[in-house]
Amino acid sequence: MGHVSAQEFLNKYNILDAYLRDIVGADESKGMVSLYKDTLDDPEEQMQLRTMNKLRNEIAHGVFPSNEPIKVDKSFVSLLDKHIRYVRTHQKEVKKKMLVAISNRRKKDEQRNKAFHGNETNEFANSSRVEKPSVSRLRFINVDISNCSGVYSFEDGDSFYSEFPYSIKNGTLYIENCSGVGKVVLPPGRYNVFHVENASGSIMVMTHKATFNEYQKHNFSGILHVADKA
Repeated sequence: MGHVSAQEFLNKYNILDAYLRDIVGADESKGMVSLYKDTLDDPEEQMQLRTMNKLRNEIAHGVFPSNEPIKVDKSFVSLLDKHIRYVRTHQKEVKKKMLVAISNRRKKDEQRNKAFHGNETNEFANSSRVEKPSVSRLRFINVDISNCSGVYSFEDGDSFYSEFPYSIKNGTLYIENCSGVGKVVLPPGRYNVFHVENASGSIMVMTHKATFNEYQKHNFSGILHVADKA
C-alpha cells in the first residue's frame, strides 16, 4: 500500500475530527475520533481508528525516540477518507450514535473514577486496577490470553486497568474466555512473557514503557501486532 507523510495523515485525521465536533457541537476537550470508533460495527476498523488515535497523539506530543521521518501506512488515510465521506452524508445518523457513545464514555469514566477511589463494589474492586504500582511493585510479570476472540489493545498507563474480566495468579495476568473489543492498560516496567493460546482476532501491543522479554503464540489464528517490533 505504501506510505504517506505524517502531515498528510494529520490533515485527514483533523478533518474527520472537525466534522464530528461540528455535528455534536462539542468543544476541544475530547477527541472525537476516539468516540466515533465506538459507533462502528466493524471491530477491525475500530482497532484501526484506535491505533490512529494513539499515533496522532504520539506525533502531536513528539514521543518518538528518533528524528527519522515518520512513515504512516497509506491505508490509514484511505480509511479516514472513507469515514469523512460517510460522516458528510449521514450526519443525523452519526450524531445520534455519537451522543450515545459520549454518554457511554461518560458512564465508563465515572465507574473508573469510583474504582480509583475504592468505591467499586463488583468482583474486581480489590484488584490491581485501583492501584498505581511502581515498576518494582508490579502485581504480575506475565500476560496470558486464552480462549478469546475479538480486538484487544494493550496500552501504556500509570496504573493497571482492564476492560475485560481478568484474574491475577502467581505473577500472571489471565484474560480468559472473552470476546469483543476493548483495551488493557499496563503500568511501565519490564515484563517477562506475553502468551496467546487458543485465540483469534487482533491483538495490538502498543506499549512503549511496558515491554516484554518474549512473545509466545500457540493455536492463534489472528494477528499479533507489537509496536516496538514493527
